[in-house]
Amino acid sequence: MHKPMRVSILIANPDTEIVHVADGIWIIAALNVQEMKRHIEANKFKCSEKLLEELINLAEETTIIKINIRQNNVDSIYAYKNITSKFELFYLTASDGSLVITDHFRNALACLKPEDRKVTLDQIADHLLFPSMPGNQTHVANIFRLGQGESIEFNMHTGKSVQKIEEKITESKDQIPIEEALEKVDHTLKRLIDGLKEKEGLATLLSGGIDSTLVHTYLGSTVASLGVVVDSPEFSEEVRYARRASALLKNNHNFLFIKENDYLEHLKSDIRTLALPSQVTQLVLFGVAARSVEHNFKTLLTGDFVAPLFGSAETDLQKSIRAKAKGLLAYAEALMITSDQLYVRKLIGNKKVEERLHNRTTFVLNRADILPAGDGELPADLYLELKAVFALLFNNATSLWRQLAYGYGRTVHTPFTGKSLLDVSLSIPRQYRYEKEGRAKHILKDLLKQRLPGYPVDVPKLGTGLPRTRYCQDGPLKDFFYHHPIPDFIEPGFHDFIRKPQWENSWLIFNLITYAIWEEEVLKKPNLDKVPGTRIFEYRN
Repeated sequence: MHKPMRVSILIANPDTEIVHVADGIWIIAALNVQEMKRHIEANKFKCSEKLLEELINLAEETTIIKINIRQNNVDSIYAYKNITSKFELFYLTASDGSLVITDHFRNALACLKPEDRKVTLDQIADHLLFPSMPGNQTHVANIFRLGQGESIEFNMHTGKSVQKIEEKITESKDQIPIEEALEKVDHTLKRLIDGLKEKEGLATLLSGGIDSTLVHTYLGSTVASLGVVVDSPEFSEEVRYARRASALLKNNHNFLFIKENDYLEHLKSDIRTLALPSQVTQLVLFGVAARSVEHNFKTLLTGDFVAPLFGSAETDLQKSIRAKAKGLLAYAEALMITSDQLYVRKLIGNKKVEERLHNRTTFVLNRADILPAGDGELPADLYLELKAVFALLFNNATSLWRQLAYGYGRTVHTPFTGKSLLDVSLSIPRQYRYEKEGRAKHILKDLLKQRLPGYPVDVPKLGTGLPRTRYCQDGPLKDFFYHHPIPDFIEPGFHDFIRKPQWENSWLIFNLITYAIWEEEVLKKPNLDKVPGTRIFEYRN
């Protein structure tokens, strides 16, 4: 006789909607979640397959879980994540043998005993090489994540699962002129942001750059904005940009101030909340905004995720690689990768690095039908297309911000994850999609110029970055590995190298610092609490 299968679904997102219907339960997280909820309630007697198809067509950015119930027993559980979604779904077999599905990595890790949390060289390599974990990979080998455009169905009777690629990035057959594209982007952004205006405690995370400023023009002066300021001198220009944008928007902009000397403690706190080692220095800035009690902001709106749609541009390094490699695959393996790759190779070996690069590229090519199969010399705009695809699949800043916000009872949305905006982007001829006459983000710049005429749209972009090398050499991260254990996978011969950061290896050092914090304060902790406010649904077939 088959042993009964147990499943726990753990939902940390306070905005996720739970809808009961005749044949089961829908669990929906989405940019347009209320619209999707209303559609389910109006069509609750339709068969699941037909309703699912309609929801997928309706969704802007979503994850969908459907618990299929037959004769008062759970028959199967289906999960889907659309191609633009940064709402996470993790799944694993817990230490007690049950299936766990959750939207927060901390909840997943909490279901494993410390001795069951497996970290292999694959996870270490991906953490050190890339700004985010690729594909279905997470920082723990036996915790998996649903990839964009994928579904997975768990059979509660057999205990087996079937995973499918349901959606790919596909070129539009209907190409439109630039003038029409600008109008469509305007109309689509307005519709998406109008759907968020009724969110409780809404505020924009306003950096003062093109993307966040454009987003706020659709909200008006009555909606507040928020920014985080660190007293590092290199950050002063960011403050000026935010003040200028807010003055033009005529809204109330709120600054949260932190000291550079407190950066490490903030970093530790954020890693404990996420239960993840971050690869981005800006995590601390968002963490301060997410846990702020100085303002009653519950929903934070960002301008993230523009590059995959309208803003991809080559760096000088990527142009150099393209000129030398003259092939799409070689170019792909150089995208969104640490500048310290040479040192990563020394730490973990060339073979493992090549394997992980190939693994990531294969994942991308399996999910994009807009790239040629060959590897010969190609037009420059195809390389920009490839860079945009990588950004669409691996720019996981929104995912991190969201999970951090859930830890403090808040939510994060970015309208640029809307599927309809991707459709607009893919309908623009490739030679104009990302840049025009050397001008990146030209569609958004022209749109912002229309909506906020006083904004200087062609001023240089700031990186919202922090001085990583200085922080490691003589700032808040100085002498970190003199006071904290060096991770075990680093051979003793490299210890002196790790303790003396230079500009050439500071990205690697930062990733090692966050890994060491995670290993010490999260991974090895025996009693890891779940995210406060997590809703728990438990079933047995």
